[in-house]
Amino acid sequence: MKNVALDTVDMEVARIKEAYTKREINDLYSWFNPSYLFMVQEREKRLLKFLHKYDVSSLESKKILEIGCGTGLTSFRNGSPKPKHDVRLG
Repeated sequence: MKNVALDTVDMEVARIKEAYTKREINDLYSWFNPSYLFMVQEREKRLLKFLHKYDVSSLESKKILEIGCGTGLTSFRNGSPKPKHDVRLG
């Protein structure tokens, strides 16, 4: 007999998978989608503001730990150092 909590988790996983199959992903993450572009630029501005607050002007000597399930450090895509340790969650 399965645990009731596991049944609930299995049902939730199935619900999430079904919801994701219904999504229109055609241009959701496209640079030509204004809402996506705004989100990326806003994230970059906030990250740069945070780094400036702590007087970080170069990442060359820094060790970077990236934890996530996205496309990586999009803010540092233009020739900046890649993460030293990259942990993928998905």
